[in-house]
Amino acid sequence: MGIFSKETSYLGVDFDSKSIKVVELSEASGRPKLVTYGYLDFDIEKEIEEKQKVIQIGAYLKEVCKKSNTKTRMAVVSLPTYEVFSSIITIPKVEKKDFPPVINAEAKKVTPMPLEEMALDWHVISKKFESGNEKQKQAPQDDKIDQVRDVLKISKDGHDNQRVLISAVEKKLIETRSAIIKEAGLMLVGIENDTFALMRSLVGRDLANVMIVDISATVTNIIVISKSIPVVTKTMDFGGLAITKALAENLNISLLRAEQFKYDIGLGSGETAESKIPLLIQELVKTLVQEIRYTVDQFSGKDQTRIEKIILTGGSSLLVNLPQYLAKQLDKKVYLGDPWARVECSEELKPILDEIGPRFATSIGLVMGMYRGKDAIDIKMNYLKSINKKKIDKEVQ
Repeated sequence: MGIFSKETSYLGVDFDSKSIKVVELSEASGRPKLVTYGYLDFDIEKEIEEKQKVIQIGAYLKEVCKKSNTKTRMAVVSLPTYEVFSSIITIPKVEKKDFPPVINAEAKKVTPMPLEEMALDWHVISKKFESGNEKQKQAPQDDKIDQVRDVLKISKDGHDNQRVLISAVEKKLIETRSAIIKEAGLMLVGIENDTFALMRSLVGRDLANVMIVDISATVTNIIVISKSIPVVTKTMDFGGLAITKALAENLNISLLRAEQFKYDIGLGSGETAESKIPLLIQELVKTLVQEIRYTVDQFSGKDQTRIEKIILTGGSSLLVNLPQYLAKQLDKKVYLGDPWARVECSEELKPILDEIGPRFATSIGLVMGMYRGKDAIDIKMNYLKSINKKKIDKEVQ
């Protein structure tokens, strides 16, 4: 039996300064089962104080949960990909209990802030998911690493090295998101990077080289996954809101009308316009195309490694004909992601869920991480272990 009981369910909570998406899932025969879902779009002033922002978003989250009739208070919360530092490092091969001093010594060299100010976790990359032709580079040497080797009697031979994916986030960000959860009357049981949540809901056990393009209202995250490991993550300042504002300005209409127009027209409509796009939107999307193409070339490098497919997700990926347009521009297979494919849902809800699916990919993946821990290729980072978890629990209750 998994950690779910028949009565246990979890909330996947994904939010930013523009929207909130909530999904509640329980377990059904080893698969996640949809209990309820809800979302809300809103706008918060940039100049607002942090404390007021916490109160406002917490109130919005509470409202979404009430209207969606959620059953549980236990919530897993997202961390924006652009706020999380990730890197693959090489360390000496040591036993699990000896990891902390070795990993901390290496992490200090690459993290953008002092480790004391960051929550850090790691995932050892299994050799069976590494290319057989790949030669591991020996970890950089310094006094601390040499001291650890001496104590643990570790060889300096590169064959005794292992690769580790490290992930770190500023503790203040975790504290802020924890405060929002408290404000909404929920209990924080997990907090995780968007990247890993998207991998669960959209890629699963697929070992192919896959790119996820997550287009939100204000930013786009580009993630390249190879053998179930995120090897490239980047964020660009492009989102659906830029298209909406441009349409509103050029057509002299309200933002509300421009938003509807954007999704009605999109990148063309009708069978005869399958690969056409309105000139204005095309010019804006051109930046996205260039960044994706650059990332594909960057990943391919000298060994000609190919990205086999591109998966689109996020609310702004719902532009009409976007997958077809990108496929033609990039000469790649491009699909709109379906996070519900791994979730048991009511047949009656399928048409609605298919229409809004890309909005909920992160929320679904967050909950999936609560019961897929035994999956050897399913990464789960526990940032809470690096901070005062008891203090957070006390504040939330």
